[in-house]
Order: sequence, then structure tokens, then C-alpha cells
Amino acid sequence: MTPTAPSSMQNSESKRLRVLAIDDEAPALSDLVFELRTFDVVESVTEASDANAALRALRDAPFDAVFLDIRMPGLDGLELARVLQQFKVPPPIVFVTAHEAHAVEAFEVRAIDYVLKPVRHERLERALARIVAGSTETSVVDAAQPQRGMPKPVERPTPAEPNDDDRTISVETGGRIRFIDRRDVQYVSASGDYVRLHRKDSSFLYRTALSSLEERWNSFGFVRIHRSYLVSLQHVDEVRIEPGRGYVIRIGDQVLPVSRRLSSNLRARLFAFADEQRRP
Repeated sequence: MTPTAPSSMQNSESKRLRVLAIDDEAPALSDLVFELRTFDVVESVTEASDANAALRALRDAPFDAVFLDIRMPGLDGLELARVLQQFKVPPPIVFVTAHEAHAVEAFEVRAIDYVLKPVRHERLERALARIVAGSTETSVVDAAQPQRGMPKPVERPTPAEPNDDDRTISVETGGRIRFIDRRDVQYVSASGDYVRLHRKDSSFLYRTALSSLEERWNSFGFVRIHRSYLVSLQHVDEVRIEPGRGYVIRIGDQVLPVSRRLSSNLRARLFAFADEQRRP
């Protein structure tokens, strides 16, 4: 029997979350369940020690969120998440793991959040707030009646229109002026007092500081990944971890390093970018 995992996030009558927590390590699962039950927004927490038990639970009852470990025997967390994505109404997924290296795969399976162990109370609070904010017809919490331990819904203010004066910028090359559309720029590299704008088949020098361009183009999907590189998220083909190098980004045939200091911001921007792409 194939589970359909209906979600009460679609039900305007529901006010609290029914959560499924999955971890093959009993102490970690016990800690996670205990913390989740301290939030008044959580109605109930069901435990599962592996993917098979989780699928049986999903077959038998609806859940509003799944908190899921990654490294498990048999079907691991990422594989289970891919199965859940095939459901008619996929439940929101929050990965809870001791391993930072799988953040990119979590992004690819459209996880709501990625929480590192040991789990902190305030970090779970943010994850629950993201689930609440993803509710469609009505908020799961009643903002007029806040309860102790209940996360506030994440507000999504309407952003001001960013300055788009340089959507098209002019560069001089070979004694001629060329006009470059920012949307065609895949990444930008620092080059002394200039930057080099890289398109799929060409690159051009442009007189400005990389930090200045980062500030101007931040609202248009460009993110700093290294002291020497700024990349366009829409052109990123792959993010992976390489032994001895850490995170790298691939854009076409070009592989660019990701600074350790900037890797957390990159992951956050990737999740935010994925959220934007999923919105109608």
C-alpha cells in the first residue's frame, strides 16, 4: 500500500503540528523528541528508528513535518526524503544531522531546514517557525494568542524594489563599448582594481571593486563565495565537497572555491533561492 502522507498544513482547522521524528540512534531520537515536545505549537511527536518504520507511520497517519536524520542503515535520510517528494502532498522535511557535508543534497530534495547536532532549543525554534511560515491558507499559530515556547511565524515583508540602474552595464574592450546584461553574468572574479565579468562564452574587465558589485547585485541573486569570487545562484550547476578543498561550486566547466567563512551564508542563500523558485 503506497502512503500518501496527507498534511494538516493544508487544513485550516488545524492549529498545531503533528511531527514525525526519525533517527536510528536511540539517545539522539530521545533528545530530539523531548525538545520538540517542549513547544506548544507541537501537538504530538511520533518516533521512528528507521525509514521502514517512518513509512509505516506515514501510511497510518498524517504529519505536518518530518524531522529526519541522514546517516541511517538501510534507506538513509536523503533517500527517504526523495521518496517523500513523490507523495501527492510531500510533508515539510527538516534534516537533523551531525554531518555538515550533506547540506547541498538537502537543498536538492527541498528540505525546509538543516539542523546540526547537538540540537539547540533555539535552533529547533527557528526550524518550526519556517514550517509555520510555510502554511498556506492559515497560520498554524494564532499570533493574537501567543503561547509559551511557541515560535513566532517568520514574517515575509514585501521588499522594496532594488535599484536596477546597472542591469545593463557598459564595458570597453578592443576600443569598442560593449553592453552586458547582468542576467548573462555567471560569476565575477577580482582582478586588481577591476573585476572580470564571466559569461558562458566570454569575459570582460569592468572597473569597480568586487565588494561594491557584491553590494549592488546582492538583491539580484549574486552571493560572495570567496574573497575573489561572486557568483550568480541561477547559474550554479553543482555544489560539492572535495577532499582537501572543502566546498566548491561548479558553473559549466569552471570550478570555484568556497571560503569556509562564507559557506554558511552560501547554504542559507541556496535555501532561500530554492524557496523563491518554488513560489507560484
